[in-house]
Amino acid sequence: MDRKWKIAIGLGVTLTGTAFALSFQHTVTGAIAEFVFPSGTGPGLVQIQQITLKPGDSTGWHHHDGPSWVILERGRGVFEYESCQPTVTHVQAGNAFAEPANNVHKVDNYGPGEATIWWATVYPQGSTPIVPEPEPICAP
Repeated sequence: MDRKWKIAIGLGVTLTGTAFALSFQHTVTGAIAEFVFPSGTGPGLVQIQQITLKPGDSTGWHHHDGPSWVILERGRGVFEYESCQPTVTHVQAGNAFAEPANNVHKVDNYGPGEATIWWATVYPQGSTPIVPEPEPICAP
Protein backbone atom coordinates (compact mmCIF):
# COMPACT_ATOMS: atom_id res chain seq x y z
CA MET A 1 0.00 0.00 0.00
CA ASP A 2 1.28 3.48 -0.90
CA ARG A 3 2.74 5.46 2.06
CA LYS A 4 0.32 8.40 1.48
CA TRP A 5 -2.67 6.05 1.75
CA LYS A 6 -1.31 4.51 4.97
CA ILE A 7 -0.95 7.97 6.49
CA ALA A 8 -4.41 9.03 5.29
CA ILE A 9 -6.04 5.84 6.62
CA GLY A 10 -4.13 6.15 9.90
CA LEU A 11 -5.25 9.75 10.35
CA GLY A 12 -8.82 8.82 9.43
CA VAL A 13 -8.91 6.00 11.99
CA THR A 14 -7.20 8.12 14.65
CA LEU A 15 -9.45 11.11 14.12
CA THR A 16 -12.78 9.34 13.68
CA GLY A 17 -15.17 10.57 16.33
CA THR A 18 -13.21 13.72 17.12
CA ALA A 19 -13.85 17.31 16.14
CA PHE A 20 -11.43 16.91 13.22
CA ALA A 21 -14.00 17.90 10.59
CA LEU A 22 -12.17 19.59 7.78
CA SER A 23 -11.86 19.17 4.07
CA PHE A 24 -8.51 18.83 2.29
CA GLN A 25 -9.04 20.20 -1.24
CA HIS A 26 -5.45 20.09 -2.48
CA THR A 27 -2.37 18.36 -1.10
CA VAL A 28 1.12 18.39 -2.62
CA THR A 29 4.07 16.59 -1.02
CA GLY A 30 7.75 16.60 -1.99
CA ALA A 31 10.94 15.13 -0.50
CA ILE A 32 13.77 17.19 0.97
CA ALA A 33 17.20 15.56 1.38
CA GLU A 34 18.12 17.29 4.64
CA PHE A 35 16.43 19.59 7.12
CA VAL A 36 17.19 20.60 10.71
CA PHE A 37 14.30 19.38 12.90
CA PRO A 38 14.06 19.68 16.71
CA SER A 39 14.77 15.92 16.80
CA GLY A 40 17.90 16.28 14.63
CA THR A 41 18.99 16.73 11.03
CA GLY A 42 17.72 14.33 8.41
CA PRO A 43 15.53 13.76 5.37
CA GLY A 44 12.03 15.14 5.41
CA LEU A 45 8.91 15.88 3.47
CA VAL A 46 7.43 19.24 2.52
CA GLN A 47 3.65 19.32 2.33
CA ILE A 48 1.32 22.11 1.21
CA GLN A 49 -2.43 21.78 1.74
CA GLN A 50 -5.55 23.80 1.12
CA ILE A 51 -8.01 23.17 3.96
CA THR A 52 -11.59 24.37 4.34
CA LEU A 53 -13.34 24.61 7.70
CA LYS A 54 -17.11 25.09 7.70
CA PRO A 55 -18.71 27.16 10.49
CA GLY A 56 -18.50 25.12 13.69
CA ASP A 57 -15.63 22.91 12.42
CA SER A 58 -12.43 22.38 14.38
CA THR A 59 -9.13 20.73 13.57
CA GLY A 60 -9.01 19.25 17.06
CA TRP A 61 -5.86 19.46 19.18
CA HIS A 62 -2.70 18.47 17.32
CA HIS A 63 0.94 19.38 16.64
CA HIS A 64 3.41 19.15 13.76
CA ASP A 65 6.89 17.61 14.08
CA GLY A 66 8.36 20.40 11.96
CA PRO A 67 7.72 24.11 11.41
CA SER A 68 4.59 25.28 9.60
CA TRP A 69 3.49 28.36 7.69
CA VAL A 70 -0.17 29.34 7.47
CA ILE A 71 -2.14 31.77 5.27
CA LEU A 72 -5.84 32.37 5.80
CA GLU A 73 -7.19 32.91 2.28
CA ARG A 74 -10.87 33.38 3.12
CA GLY A 75 -13.06 33.73 6.20
CA ARG A 76 -12.02 33.88 9.83
CA GLY A 77 -10.40 31.47 12.25
CA VAL A 78 -9.45 31.18 15.89
CA PHE A 79 -6.07 29.58 16.65
CA GLU A 80 -5.72 28.36 20.24
CA TYR A 81 -2.39 27.22 21.63
CA GLU A 82 -2.12 24.75 24.51
CA SER A 83 -1.32 26.07 27.96
CA CYS A 84 -3.10 26.53 31.26
CA GLN A 85 -3.52 30.15 30.21
CA PRO A 86 -4.32 29.54 26.53
CA THR A 87 -3.13 31.91 23.86
CA VAL A 88 -5.94 32.66 21.43
CA THR A 89 -5.28 34.40 18.12
CA HIS A 90 -8.12 35.63 15.90
CA VAL A 91 -7.20 35.75 12.21
CA GLN A 92 -9.01 36.86 9.09
CA ALA A 93 -8.51 36.60 5.33
CA GLY A 94 -5.07 37.85 4.33
CA ASN A 95 -3.38 37.04 7.66
CA ALA A 96 -0.31 34.78 7.68
CA PHE A 97 1.97 33.44 10.39
CA ALA A 98 4.70 30.89 11.15
CA GLU A 99 4.29 28.15 13.72
CA PRO A 100 7.19 26.39 15.48
CA ALA A 101 7.47 22.60 15.60
CA ASN A 102 5.75 20.67 18.40
CA ASN A 103 3.41 23.56 19.28
CA VAL A 104 0.14 21.93 20.41
CA HIS A 105 -2.84 23.86 19.05
CA LYS A 106 -6.22 23.74 17.34
CA VAL A 107 -8.06 25.87 14.81
CA ASP A 108 -11.78 26.63 15.05
CA ASN A 109 -14.14 28.34 12.64
CA TYR A 110 -16.94 30.10 14.49
CA GLY A 111 -18.28 31.60 11.24
CA PRO A 112 -19.82 33.26 9.51
CA GLY A 113 -18.99 31.33 6.36
CA GLU A 114 -16.24 28.89 5.48
CA ALA A 115 -12.58 29.51 6.27
CA THR A 116 -9.98 28.49 3.67
CA ILE A 117 -6.46 27.92 4.96
CA TRP A 118 -3.26 27.26 2.99
CA TRP A 119 -0.84 25.39 5.20
CA ALA A 120 2.75 24.31 4.54
CA THR A 121 4.91 22.16 6.79
CA VAL A 122 8.24 20.35 6.76
CA TYR A 123 8.26 17.14 8.79
CA PRO A 124 10.72 14.26 9.33
CA GLN A 125 10.56 11.31 6.96
CA GLY A 126 8.64 8.51 8.69
CA SER A 127 6.45 10.94 10.63
CA THR A 128 3.05 12.34 9.67
CA PRO A 129 2.19 15.98 8.90
CA ILE A 130 -0.45 16.14 11.66
CA VAL A 131 -0.03 14.45 15.06
CA PRO A 132 -3.32 14.33 17.05
CA GLU A 133 -3.15 15.34 20.72
CA PRO A 134 -5.63 14.92 23.60
CA GLU A 135 -7.46 17.98 24.87
CA PRO A 136 -5.19 19.81 27.35
CA ILE A 137 -5.85 19.26 31.04
CA CYS A 138 -4.77 21.94 33.49
CA ALA A 139 -4.47 21.56 37.25
CA PRO A 140 -7.03 23.61 39.22
